[in-house]
Amino acid sequence: MTANDYIFWDSNIRYLSENEVAYLSLQQLNYARNEIYARHGYSFSTAKFRNYFKKKSWYKEGGFSTGDLNSIEWYNMDLIKKMEKEFGVK
Repeated sequence: MTANDYIFWDSNIRYLSENEVAYLSLQQLNYARNEIYARHGYSFSTAKFRNYFKKKSWYKEGGFSTGDLNSIEWYNMDLIKKMEKEFGVK
């Protein structure tokens, strides 16, 4: 597992800034937000995400619970969602 295998390898332990995520494309924002879920084993029903994350060495599907997400992860997901909305995503 390397930091290059993530969009934000440390999004579970530090608060991201708006400046950091502002340069990402809409697709990168989608993957960055779902990366937080994937880190906890979320099973994706959408082929786009399932195929993307199964290629990651660190991704282990199964056992996901929202209770496993910490306050930093929730903050980061909200920040990313805010940036996605700027692209017009609901």
